[in-house]
Amino acid sequence: MLHRSIYPQHGDDFYTEHANNPQSALGLVCSGGTLANISAMWLARNSLMRPDEKTGFMGVEREGLMKATRYYGYDDALFIGTQLLHYSMKKSADVLGFGSNGMRCVPFDSNYRVRIDKMEAEIIKCRAEKTAIIALIGVAGATETGSIDDLTAIAGLAKKYGIHFHVDAAWGGPCIFSKTHSVKMKGIELADTVTLDGHKQLYTPMGCGLCIIRDPCLIKYVQKTANYIIRKESYDTGKFTLEGSRPANGVFMHANLELLVTEGYEVLIDRSCRMTRYMADKILASGFAELVVNPQTNIMLYRFLPPNMEEVVRSGKLTEEQQEEIDEFNRTLQNEQKERGATFVSRTTIYSPKYERDVVALRVVIANPLTTEADIDLNVNDQLDIVNLMNAGTLEPREAA
Repeated sequence: MLHRSIYPQHGDDFYTEHANNPQSALGLVCSGGTLANISAMWLARNSLMRPDEKTGFMGVEREGLMKATRYYGYDDALFIGTQLLHYSMKKSADVLGFGSNGMRCVPFDSNYRVRIDKMEAEIIKCRAEKTAIIALIGVAGATETGSIDDLTAIAGLAKKYGIHFHVDAAWGGPCIFSKTHSVKMKGIELADTVTLDGHKQLYTPMGCGLCIIRDPCLIKYVQKTANYIIRKESYDTGKFTLEGSRPANGVFMHANLELLVTEGYEVLIDRSCRMTRYMADKILASGFAELVVNPQTNIMLYRFLPPNMEEVVRSGKLTEEQQEEIDEFNRTLQNEQKERGATFVSRTTIYSPKYERDVVALRVVIANPLTTEADIDLNVNDQLDIVNLMNAGTLEPREAA
């Protein structure tokens, strides 16, 4: 059901061939997005350094990474993506033998989308250095910012240079169900693998990640069998997954897809994005804040400003001392709101292309379908109350958390 949603180009004959074929797999159900991302990189690595029947080389799966890179004429191996890649990709690089430095991260633009020119420059550099590129990774809903890369452009690079294209859509993937927001996901149908996270915006209980595979036959490069339980002809997808014994969380996913269907997920996505936009507008209307990331989905980053600093912020001519003052202002605000305990937003420190430095930002994620405008009003009003006390110099100091 999810494969059809991501890859609408396939017809019924395709699913008749693969849905019940023990030798192929439309996707894998894992215990979370981390394992889904690792599985995708595992597939990409083993497919790139596959067995060679002409010479008898048995591929990276059997020979190991060192022998495989030498056989294929590489000095190193890595994958390429934005600086906003989820930290699970570091784990992927580590466990697959590249080392965490094998996660080559390139800069993002003012909209927090990976810079395609920088990505291509990195590809050219790797080719010149005889470095194997396991995959190009696009992010569809960065966990920190909610931003969505230009997936079509990354797909173009992947096709041009013959590289596996993976999309980490653990957060933003369900935008595909929305007529309004699916345009942001254009290009995902060109990905070789896609990560979704059931326990995020597909609303299953915790512990449901999905690695969707465009070509189901790709799975053969990671197959592991055992004569006593998971034989080659077995329908148990445990012969393809990193996990052996695992909970049947796919049941929850199937139930949600049956009950909510496309229209239900569309309502949920549209509503959460609308609520986030409502909060962004309310924050801006206060006159005391600026958006650090203009929300593309339902994640928003913003920061409040100390008194009499609105004009200088609009001019974009902040000194380093003023930037540090704003950072400390938002740390204090977030700590105070958390200590009060009635409302809450999280906090992060992220590079700002606008200011060319790291900034402290307040971070909001609105995914709960029960969140209302009144909840948002209460949260913003709490923050404004703290801002007013800080501006008046009457906020009692607390220890920094």
